[in-house]
Amino acid sequence: MAELVMMDGGGKHSLDLKKTNERLTKDGSWKHQRIVVILPTANMIAAKVALSHWNLIFPPNNGVVRILAIGTEVGAAYSEAIEGVLAHPELSKWEYILTIESDNIPPADGVLKLLKDMDEYPQYDCIGGLYFCKGDGGCAH
Repeated sequence: MAELVMMDGGGKHSLDLKKTNERLTKDGSWKHQRIVVILPTANMIAAKVALSHWNLIFPPNNGVVRILAIGTEVGAAYSEAIEGVLAHPELSKWEYILTIESDNIPPADGVLKLLKDMDEYPQYDCIGGLYFCKGDGGCAH
């Protein structure tokens, strides 16, 4: 029997419109928060990872461009993709680059949390999510 996996936000934001409006104003979703997503991968990613990436919440009314860097070592893939973004006449003007791995399952609201932290700590050029190594006894990196 197939394992059915689903992620569902369930309309929670329409339950209290005043609270949602306050959150959106505070979180800065009214301003430009365009994001270029770079995902290096050997050639394929696991289905559950793909589902988690599809369910990432991005700021409303902002551009999102997803770039796959396929078949190159991770560091080289990031370097080549970022060079391409910086050389692009439009994408080079966008506010953020999100790097994400093909073996990580981020929380659906992870991008929004990172943006909130970027606004709260403008002295930093880069902020990352906490990453745990795999296997028994996995620890934070």
